[in-house]
Amino acid sequence: MVRAGRLVTAAVAAAAALLPLGVLAAPAHADDEACVEYLAGQGQDDDAIQEACEAGAAGNGPECLSTLVAQGIAPSRAAQACALAGRPSDDAAPRSLDRLQG
Repeated sequence: MVRAGRLVTAAVAAAAALLPLGVLAAPAHADDEACVEYLAGQGQDDDAIQEACEAGAAGNGPECLSTLVAQGIAPSRAAQACALAGRPSDDAAPRSLDRLQG
């Protein structure tokens, strides 16, 4: 159990290094929906994903990241989802989502 906790901590720390600094500051009208859509169909707890994406949109990138990784999402994918959540809605256009998912 301790080993699993350390592994999650290491994964979160590694992914946090990938997060742009802009995710840590709450922009006006951040886009938690882009985060949720990016992770759609992953098979994880939808409520936990929604809460994580809302945290990212509120400017709490580390909480977003750690919650998503705890749900079994790869750290790099979680970092991208949290980055999407932290962007202003205008920057997270569906066109951008299609490019990221495809």
